[in-house]
Amino acid sequence: MASDTATQTDGASPVERAEAIVDRLGERLSEARQGAAQAVSPAEPAPSTDRAGDERPATERADEMLTRTGEYLGHWMASVSRQVRRAAALAREEAEDIWAEAQAIRRGETVSELPPLETPPGGVPF
Repeated sequence: MASDTATQTDGASPVERAEAIVDRLGERLSEARQGAAQAVSPAEPAPSTDRAGDERPATERADEMLTRTGEYLGHWMASVSRQVRRAAALAREEAEDIWAEAQAIRRGETVSELPPLETPPGGVPF
């Protein structure tokens, strides 16, 4: 994939490279959406949703299916959003620590004078 990216960006303007990145992102999001839709919809309908026994119109069944899929994706996106926010907060905190250490070195303090690093709850930052 790296060679694919390199061939697409050689001689391209920054705007063209940005558009290519956005296009690839859109393709990947589309693939993720399709994968999530396949994960949500069962391969075979459950006996309770058998078409022969369901007298509701197809549009009503489709509306219900889309509503359930939307709810599932909403919960999934909320979970992903929490994970991204947590990772961003940890990265920001780490950047602040690096900045503070750089400033301390600039002022001439030695590393031994800096306070010891704290281990986050759970022992692992992620």
